[in-house]
Amino acid sequence: MCGIAGAVFFEKQNNQKKIKSIINKMCDQMHRRGPDNRSSWFDQNNNIGLGHNRLAIIDLTAKANQPMISSCKRYVIVFNGEIYNYKNLNSEYLDRTYSTDTEVLVNLHEKLNLLKIPRILNGMFAYAILDKKRNKINILVDPQGEKSIYYYNDEKYFIASSTI
Repeated sequence: MCGIAGAVFFEKQNNQKKIKSIINKMCDQMHRRGPDNRSSWFDQNNNIGLGHNRLAIIDLTAKANQPMISSCKRYVIVFNGEIYNYKNLNSEYLDRTYSTDTEVLVNLHEKLNLLKIPRILNGMFAYAILDKKRNKINILVDPQGEKSIYYYNDEKYFIASSTI
């Protein structure tokens, strides 16, 4: 069980210090969810931050750490869960072989419409994916709600996490 966190500040001024502080505090609170690795990613120009605490299950190597960036560098993902059919999705939709469900998931966003992706996933999941080209974050959860996301939104910022 991993822990994911994200924050977006809507103000135009640079809030990187605030975002880094919030993401770090959120990841501190989720340490028990992922003791194998803790990483974060920040968009310096758009006041966006993503954090991840990892519990390594499928791929135990550092290359599976998150936040993970897609091959085309357009998408950044933080993912909690497991995609059971990731090998089938990899061979059906992607041009190269990826070794983890996270790699398959982030790279599916290069190939498929966002609305199609949840319908083809078999698993339990919650994830946030940033489209850097559109400067938009989408949050998706499995239909059964096995993995949850909690969020808060007001006129100043949006924050989301797998832990309250």
